[in-house]
Amino acid sequence: MSVSSLKKSIIKYSKLLNQTNLTPLRSGNISIRYKDGFLITPSGVKYKNLKPQDIVFVNLKGVFKKGKNKPSSEWKFHKDIYLDKKSLKL
Repeated sequence: MSVSSLKKSIIKYSKLLNQTNLTPLRSGNISIRYKDGFLITPSGVKYKNLKPQDIVFVNLKGVFKKGKNKPSSEWKFHKDIYLDKKSLKL
């Protein structure tokens, strides 16, 4: 799956979380494993306003580009889950 498709999926499911009232406004976060890291929703952006360029890539060492958007404040939690090999086995 392309990075563009993955970002669009994150946006789609972020909006669904809001529509179902599981996470009002911008609380809760979505990430998906991608290459040597993961894509995650940004900090401080309402899900209804999300665009693909807002989604942040964080590598498994915790490095991300300093730019317009910062990753969710819970990015370390997501990173730890991806690093835990047991959590990758469903």
